[in-house]
Order: sequence, then C-alpha cells, then structure tokens
Amino acid sequence: MTSGPRVATRNERSMALAIVCLMSFISTLDITVVLVAFDDMRKSFDASAASLSWVITAYTIVAAALLVPSGRSAGTPWPLTFATT
Repeated sequence: MTSGPRVATRNERSMALAIVCLMSFISTLDITVVLVAFDDMRKSFDASAASLSWVITAYTIVAAALLVPSGRSAGTPWPLTFATT
C-alpha cells in the first residue's frame, strides 16, 4: 500500500512563508548595500562606472543562481535520510 504525499501543516506553511519573506528582505538589503558602496568603490579603485557595473551585475547573477539550490535544499526534508541496501 502506498500513501500519497505528505501535506504540510498550517504551522509549517507559515514558517516557510516567513523564511521566504526574510530571505527576500535580506537579499534585497544585500544588493542595496553593494549599490550604496558603488560610489566609494569607484573612487577607491579609480575605476569608471561602466567597469564597476560588472561587479554589480556579477554579484546579482551569483545571488540569483544560488536561489535555485537554496530553494531545492529548503524543500528537502531534514534531517536527510538515505536508503541503505
């Protein structure tokens, strides 16, 4: 006999929503800090705004790329259980 997928409880759904909101806020705050420091970085490294825009672009791409594995690991039941044969 097989059972269907486990349905998350209300408490688990609320916790997941709170974590998603918190991570969204932290991500936005993180990129904002880089943008605020942009002018100081430009002056310190004596670089043009065009060359430093690559820093912000790369930083944003890396942050976005890490969202997929982070979301995948969040969907994994913890602690992980492995089948041994």
